Amino acid sequence: MGRVLVSFLGRPAQGRYQSTVYELDGQALPGATFALAVLPAIRPDRLVFLGTEGSGWDILPLAGSGLDLPERVAAAVQQEAMTAALLKELEPAVAAALNIPVSLGLIRPGRDVEEQIGILEFIDGALRKAGFLDASHEVILDVTHGFRHLPLLGVLSAWYLQQVRHLQIGAVYYGAFEMRRDGRTPVLNLLGLLNLLQWVNALARFEESANPGVFVPLLQDLPEADALAEGAFRERIHDIPGAVEQLKRFGEANAELSLPHAGSLFTDAFRERLQWAEARSYAHRHRLLAEHFRKSGDYLRATLYLREAFVSWLTLQDGGDPARREDREKSRKAFEKRYPAPPKDVVDTPDTAMWEYWLLTNLRNTLAHSAESDWPWVRERLTSRERFQETLDALFAWEAEQTGGPGPEQEARA
Repeated sequence: MGRVLVSFLGRPAQGRYQSTVYELDGQALPGATFALAVLPAIRPDRLVFLGTEGSGWDILPLAGSGLDLPERVAAAVQQEAMTAALLKELEPAVAAALNIPVSLGLIRPGRDVEEQIGILEFIDGALRKAGFLDASHEVILDVTHGFRHLPLLGVLSAWYLQQVRHLQIGAVYYGAFEMRRDGRTPVLNLLGLLNLLQWVNALARFEESANPGVFVPLLQDLPEADALAEGAFRERIHDIPGAVEQLKRFGEANAELSLPHAGSLFTDAFRERLQWAEARSYAHRHRLLAEHFRKSGDYLRATLYLREAFVSWLTLQDGGDPARREDREKSRKAFEKRYPAPPKDVVDTPDTAMWEYWLLTNLRNTLAHSAESDWPWVRERLTSRERFQETLDALFAWEAEQTGGPGPEQEARA
């Protein structure tokens, strides 16, 4: 695994940072500039310094440089006029002094959105140029020095690299000089903020997909985490009994636990999103899933689960087990025999009992197969988003009117 340390370089108030002893993972590392002090502990394969035109580039050690290079660098820093060309000259001298490949990058201060996005783009470009955009590489960010808004940009940069480039973020370090005691400065790892962003992202993804599998990477250290992964898989293949069994297994094993790290902020929200598996009625579980997908705009799954909710209810009414395919098919066929499909040539709403069932079934088939319906009165309901939403609202109301919700008989048999 290749490791790269990306460090923001600020402008020291007195021309040099004050010496301190950085305390990192039990190690005492003396120095002034954080990245230089912790190099022996982190041991990266490449070092990337990012700074503005007025950053303290002259604090970097030099070796084998031209006689006038230090003077030119000092003058550029003093005048806040560092250039990319001069940094290019500086790179080999710093690399020789540190005995490690070095990249020096000129960034804007981040005054507005464009400049802030530019910093993320520059980090991405610097890693790409250095060959560190492979998923096997680890990135460590140092946000100790520089403007006070850079730690926030550093965390967002780490988030971007993790989510978009799939890089491993080893740490986001901040040497908290203002927290020093007796000449020792604690080093904070802001990686927990990434965990917070991961939870927010997972909840947002769940709102769209209803897939509990999005939580698996965050909860893999909990008891029965494999049951959560298996339950997510079972729900994705529409094996609701299997999904419920596995999700309940996970829930029972962790009933008294708070979720780890930033997940503690989301314990209630997480459990609320898995409540459908706790519904006592098989039909009600299907209905809850249908409602979730309706809200998220997944209309195929919404119509699929709404129809399955109705068939589950029919099966229970017939004394069958909705978890058994044979019982479901028997009840469905009996219902369709009792209420035949309307004629296909009807243009307006059919004058047929239970025509809503056939509308729901045909909509589901149309969405599943991306094919135009043979029935004009079904096609008409797909002519616009407003017409389809109106139809979906009516179908959910129809299903609720027919089933009456989960009753005592359903609950007892579920």
